[in-house]
Amino acid sequence: MQSTVNQAFLQSERHFQTGLFCCTVTKQMDKCVRVKLGELPLPDGKLVEIHGNFSETGLQALMQDLQSAPEALTLPTPAQTREGSSYQWGVRYRDGQHLQQYPAEGGETPFSAVHLPNVSEFWIIPHFDPDGLPWYGLIEGHGFVVAKRYQLNEPQPLTRFGVNGVEELLPFPTDPYEIQYYRKVTLTFGQYSAGKDSDTHIVQVLGWRLGEEIFTICIEDSGDWQVWENTIGT
Repeated sequence: MQSTVNQAFLQSERHFQTGLFCCTVTKQMDKCVRVKLGELPLPDGKLVEIHGNFSETGLQALMQDLQSAPEALTLPTPAQTREGSSYQWGVRYRDGQHLQQYPAEGGETPFSAVHLPNVSEFWIIPHFDPDGLPWYGLIEGHGFVVAKRYQLNEPQPLTRFGVNGVEELLPFPTDPYEIQYYRKVTLTFGQYSAGKDSDTHIVQVLGWRLGEEIFTICIEDSGDWQVWENTIGT
């Protein structure tokens, strides 16, 4: 009887081989099905075939891994991401007109409708809790400000503690600048039970750009803020 060691036969229709190989999963010599996984190009232009060898024991181990994996996560839709944030944007133009992301009459204003060169005040305003969360703004001629709803006529400058522990205003250019705004959405994946959604973290990023210099802050759903990007002097 002919030995099957190092002997393999080609199943041309299904493109695999069977024979005695080292299993890719168990790392043991066993009767395996050998499958072509792809090709790797070499610098000289030649292609090297990449194969995987799978024994019955190895395939069973892979099936157990697959069956024990959590169900597919339910990702939030773009609408859920937008509406799930505690904040929205709002702008005031130099002529006194204003727009906000979610008008009181309903619907949503697309950000493409905002003409940023004519904006004098750009605000990150609470979406659901206007009396509880702080309002953050970037006001032409003043810089970054913060206020409660009842203080909007007299917003306070937004400050931070410098390297020497001295409270200071956030940087703000005297020359014309470009307003920077976007939402940063982070989806975190981990060991979730079947059907559980991924963890969604949303921050609102607001600031200015002048040439290569950028200074932005981010506002968390909790109402806290921190410096997000600072390229001044770099």
